[in-house]
Amino acid sequence: MSAISPGALVLDQWPMDSPLWVLDGVGDPMITSGYSILVELQAYNLSTLVVDTLRFGTDGYNDPTGPGYFTPRMVQSLNFRRDIFSGNTTGGPSRVSFGEMRLANDDGGLDTLRTAYAFAGWPATLRIGDPSLTYDTFEILLSGKPQQVFFSFLDLNVTLRDRLQDLAKPIQENKYLGNNVAPNGLEGGEVLKDKPKPVLFGRVQNISPVLVNFSKLIYQVNDGAVQDLPRVYDRGTQLTRGTNYISEADMLAVQPAAGTFRCWMTGGYFRLGALPSGSVTCDCCDVLTLSGTEIEISNTAAQVAYRIIDRSQDISMGDIDAGDVAALDLKNNATVGVWINDETTFAAALDAILGSVGAWYGFDRFDKVRMQRHEVPTGTTGVCQFKMFGPEVDASINDFDILDCRFLPTNDPDRGIPTYEINLDYSKNYTLQGKDDLAIAGITLDRVQFLIEEYRSAKSTNATLRDKWPLATTKKVTTLLLSQTAAQLEADRLLSMYQAQHDFVEIDTPLTSELVATVDIGVQVVLQIPRFNYQNGKAMKVTGMQYSPGTRGVTLMLWG
Repeated sequence: MSAISPGALVLDQWPMDSPLWVLDGVGDPMITSGYSILVELQAYNLSTLVVDTLRFGTDGYNDPTGPGYFTPRMVQSLNFRRDIFSGNTTGGPSRVSFGEMRLANDDGGLDTLRTAYAFAGWPATLRIGDPSLTYDTFEILLSGKPQQVFFSFLDLNVTLRDRLQDLAKPIQENKYLGNNVAPNGLEGGEVLKDKPKPVLFGRVQNISPVLVNFSKLIYQVNDGAVQDLPRVYDRGTQLTRGTNYISEADMLAVQPAAGTFRCWMTGGYFRLGALPSGSVTCDCCDVLTLSGTEIEISNTAAQVAYRIIDRSQDISMGDIDAGDVAALDLKNNATVGVWINDETTFAAALDAILGSVGAWYGFDRFDKVRMQRHEVPTGTTGVCQFKMFGPEVDASINDFDILDCRFLPTNDPDRGIPTYEINLDYSKNYTLQGKDDLAIAGITLDRVQFLIEEYRSAKSTNATLRDKWPLATTKKVTTLLLSQTAAQLEADRLLSMYQAQHDFVEIDTPLTSELVATVDIGVQVVLQIPRFNYQNGKAMKVTGMQYSPGTRGVTLMLWG
């Protein structure tokens, strides 16, 4: 059974509907008075076989504090957008879009780059700052990678992509060889050839392990070590566990007693002692570290997400914001897990794991992986204040001006109508078994009920809300949480969040290096406008940022 949909990450969307990064130049070489954009493109020199850095800007820049001269060839400044979720929503999978920037080449000055360099996949960094100041005052706007470079008689067109695209690849690249020579081998026969080997993160229940050696009844649960494989079932009946094997050779040589199973934990396998009477399933866990209160501190959503990203060859552990991992653990330390035996992508797995605790993820402007729980803004303070028609703003104390303000409808399925009931699925059963596939004896009714359904459900309800809001809605949430207690807590939290009305507000403000240094997606700000009960300021969360050189500013999407 597929763990999650491999297609959960949707690519190449319309820019205004994309979540993390959108790049779409508008042809304005200046950001705002006194500010310029600089770009550093790294590229592999095909002659010298080293990586060079090419530098361009909206203006020429050659301050002694900088790394070199920035040639004034940028004729299409970048207009890009970053969002926590897809535009004006508060949940769902992540999506990626593409965009471009253009460098002037009507004089042919860049023609030699076409055959001299390989650009695709090498880092690109854009900065904004005052060209009269030192290089260290320029703030990073975006870190990304070129996807393609196109040359014409007029310009050099660089198509950029967000690093989230690195997570659009299948988690598992290792495939079965299908070359067993009976009675030995762990690569399966022709049926398994070129199929992905299973991978496991966290704790999972009732998966269908892969039979990799029919002659010796050897099954694989993970392409790598497992730390906890406590239960194996035959038609739902739990088998007796024997002592662990010490090696692959030991497992291949020694058959367990009938009615038992033995594990080789280092390889992620177990072997049965007799031919099963029906479906073989098991419960397992890749890492198991318990606290004093039996909390699996290694299998929280943050820790499991960390291990998923760790498997990627494109992202190093230094690219993950460790503070976010620790903070998310404090927010929710419930056990989760995912088992994958298909072409599921890193992004789809992260959507499922982090979505289980209401968290979003993505890359910030410093190219760091961020993960934070989406919550209602609290208190009356923020990293800065945005004011319209109020006292004179002062960027030195993090006050910024509002040029325009718009209240927008939400694109959530409930369309912003308060929710009176949350139905939250949890305790995923990876193998649905009909009653004909279950043994008659030795299985409790509660166990039978678990095996014939994919999820159990926790409910949180405020029925009186419909007295005020006759169209109040129900919200269904699917998670990979395991325990009923954790599921109920999350259902209660979501009801508390969504039973109240919230606003999506879009504001325009001048784009400056001070603003870039202060505001990023996920932070809390204060919005002060003279109407709609915002006169004294209201705490809001920044859910999106649209940098718009054409309007000489930035549009912020706020929720709260």
